[in-house]
Amino acid sequence: MVDRPPPRRPSAPPPAIQPRTSLSPQGRPSLAPPTPRISGTVLLIDDSFTLLKRAQERLQADGLTVKTSTRPDLAREDLEGVDVILVDFHMPGVNGRDVCARLRGLAKEAGLSPVFLLHSTDDRAAASSKEMGFDGAVTQKGNFDLLTKQVAGAVRLKRLSTKA
Repeated sequence: MVDRPPPRRPSAPPPAIQPRTSLSPQGRPSLAPPTPRISGTVLLIDDSFTLLKRAQERLQADGLTVKTSTRPDLAREDLEGVDVILVDFHMPGVNGRDVCARLRGLAKEAGLSPVFLLHSTDDRAAASSKEMGFDGAVTQKGNFDLLTKQVAGAVRLKRLSTKA
């Protein structure tokens, strides 16, 4: 007589595999819920081409239209249709305070009211961003998850203030 293994019982189907909904900046699954897609237009002003490109790619992937500039001397036409303006504080020959004041003046002349955010790793500048004319600050350059959430929140804030 030959030894046989016991008969196999039908096993339960494997649990359904949940699709990945969000990846960390390193490409690993993230435990944080994905940022909801939102429509709006963002203007990024920074002297770093690399940062502008990476931020633009990430924000566009989340549904935002993104304009970029490495030059702070923009015209009124550049501000049309923009919900949020993100300004680097430290740029060659100029600082974010001066850029914000100039662009806020142009926006006011055109009847526009974008949300102005300071983008800097300088904690002192971020702490005094309101006194400099900004509506808020994004302080972790390179953290594109945080950037996306803060910009999406600013777009929502802009939309709510426009409806009021």
